[in-house]
Amino acid sequence: MVRLLRSPGSYGFAPAAAAGGAPKAGCCAAATPAQCCQLRQEVLAELQLQRQQLLQRRWLTRDLLFLQHLPSRRSWRSAAGAALQAQRWVEERLRALLTERSQHQQQHNLHQSLVDRLTSLGRRSRSSCNSSNTTSGNFWQLLWTGFVAAAAAVTAAMAASPTVVAGGDLAGGRAVPAATSRNSLNSWVASSLLQCSGSALSFWGVCTAGARIQQALGISCSSVLSKPFGLLTIAVASNAAAAAAAAAGFACSRLQQLHAGNSIGASGWLEAAKTLQQETRGKWGGLLLQHHPRASSLALTTTSNSNSSSGSGCRQSLLRLFAGETINCLLLYYLLGGRLFRLSPSSLVAPGAFSDRALSLSASTVYASDTERRLIKKVGLRFGCHTCGTRSRSTRWVADHQPPTAQVLNYERTGLGRVLGTLRRLVGGSKYWPQRLYPHCESCSLKQAIVVRRQTAAAAAASVAAATPLTVAAAAAKLREKKNLLQRQQLVYRWKSLRLWHFTGGILTLIRCVDAL
Repeated sequence: MVRLLRSPGSYGFAPAAAAGGAPKAGCCAAATPAQCCQLRQEVLAELQLQRQQLLQRRWLTRDLLFLQHLPSRRSWRSAAGAALQAQRWVEERLRALLTERSQHQQQHNLHQSLVDRLTSLGRRSRSSCNSSNTTSGNFWQLLWTGFVAAAAAVTAAMAASPTVVAGGDLAGGRAVPAATSRNSLNSWVASSLLQCSGSALSFWGVCTAGARIQQALGISCSSVLSKPFGLLTIAVASNAAAAAAAAAGFACSRLQQLHAGNSIGASGWLEAAKTLQQETRGKWGGLLLQHHPRASSLALTTTSNSNSSSGSGCRQSLLRLFAGETINCLLLYYLLGGRLFRLSPSSLVAPGAFSDRALSLSASTVYASDTERRLIKKVGLRFGCHTCGTRSRSTRWVADHQPPTAQVLNYERTGLGRVLGTLRRLVGGSKYWPQRLYPHCESCSLKQAIVVRRQTAAAAAASVAAATPLTVAAAAAKLREKKNLLQRQQLVYRWKSLRLWHFTGGILTLIRCVDAL
């Protein structure tokens, strides 16, 4: 036992025995076998405890595993070597961290410079897009201003010319006498511009007046009466445009004839205008019929006080003239993209006058996704708000649910809504009423929120009132409330939102003038 404790290959038995209070050699020689066995057990327990403590101090880092090989009784040289190795490891780790950080900082600076350049380019392109969109938004206003300015310039050039060829009716589709002079072309251009300007302005003015009247009556584009009112507006506007073209053509040609024999200058045109006023006093009705664009195709009476023709024949001729002009203008109006409901103001709780189902997206009662919002914004910038028709880039575009979600949910709570929802689910459809997404500007969206909130409150109040017994006073109050609700119905009409079909009368007159040339 003593030889085992003092042998060099005892792996720490001697220190453990010394630390555990083992007796000296003399005492071991005199010890009994039982005491030796107990001493051996104590030494083994001490060794197991030291091993557990050494394993608990072991580091998890691979580079620092050399610490677990340090013997418990080594010199200071081993500790110094371990400290030097730890210092080198720390320096390498710091150097690697600093290098990685510097590379990351360089990449970040490069990325930031690239982002700044792209941002500056994007701002420039955005500003150019804004300017181009603003120009396209005001296209019709600029076109109309240039049209009137060109008419005024040509009229001034015609007034400055000394010789004017007195031809036939320019608006009636009759052939103008052949002339090789330059003044005849100037006369035709001036007369055509005046006729087109007058007819386009008359058509647009009648359409605007009809929309205002419908707005006062509470008739929206989603109403049943919108199409009959639209047809009536087209009939009045087309014949008003034809009358304006006839008046402009006759006045232009007659002024040229009267000015041909007068002195040159502004005084000559003034005298010609006075003479024209005296000649046409009280005769404009017959003159407009005589110089009507369709007068050549109908056998109309040229004198207003003719007694030879019967009254029924005159009425039939006027009716044919009125109907033919209406049909021609209606066909051109449809070819230009117009529809009858587009001549009515827009309702905030239904698809507007500028809506097109082919340009909408299918929707549900949930909010629109990011992809749907982007598509709706593109459609709005190209075709405008479905309610007011604006195409401004400065506004915020909203994906509008039509019908509104609040109305769909309220309708689903009714008995008829439940029955229809059950039938739709049986055929594989949705529970709720089908909805579509339309482009909506921010202004119309805010107005719609107010209207939907009022209608929801009114529906809740009506459901509460329906549960109470109805008296005569309550019935009268209910009727007054419905009347006030109809009067408070907010219809939107924006006269600045011009489309090509608003100038149908002017385009039809231009076609006739070119055909007469």
